[in-house]
Amino acid sequence: MNQESGDLFSLLNENIDESSRLIPELTKTDYLLLIKGDEYYHHSYKITDALKKIQGIVQIQEIIPDKLASKSNLIF
Repeated sequence: MNQESGDLFSLLNENIDESSRLIPELTKTDYLLLIKGDEYYHHSYKITDALKKIQGIVQIQEIIPDKLASKSNLIF
């Protein structure tokens, strides 16, 4: 834990290399969430609605892996 701020996650602000990305074509994407299973559509809508209620989330977008040039970077 960072003793100066008392925030465990403040350590993430130090020496971050942004020159490589998991999906280079999604340069403005910070997080990816994989939702799969038999009831994918039902759960994805519930999760999307819950995420929309979080103030810090600006955008939610469905990504179709087959349409990504770097889809081989993803492991399912």
